[in-house]
Amino acid sequence: MDKPTLQMMRVILFAAVTLLGGTYFPLTSMLDPIKITLLISFFLFYGVMGNLMHRLFGKGKAGKLFLLTLGFTALGLAGRFLLDQETAAAFTPENLIGFLVVVPVYTILAYQLLPRS
Repeated sequence: MDKPTLQMMRVILFAAVTLLGGTYFPLTSMLDPIKITLLISFFLFYGVMGNLMHRLFGKGKAGKLFLLTLGFTALGLAGRFLLDQETAAAFTPENLIGFLVVVPVYTILAYQLLPRS
């Protein structure tokens, strides 16, 4: 794959991480049985993101990708906070810290552990 294509795919990947970071917050709202499909899609999407990170960045970049995922997820949360004032009450320290821990950790676990073809 040529370098411009690789760079564009990386930009699209982290744009998706940012968008998903704002979409899936807060995780506790997905525990309702009706919204369980959101929780399933959360794990599927971030698992795919981890797998894509492995394909686009290669092995040995877990620390860098953890920080990038953390930063872009926080950016998505900031956008959600600014654009959706109805969910402002959900922005408690516990929800924020939990989300900002779960997302990068799960994504990096998927990056390191999922089998690749």
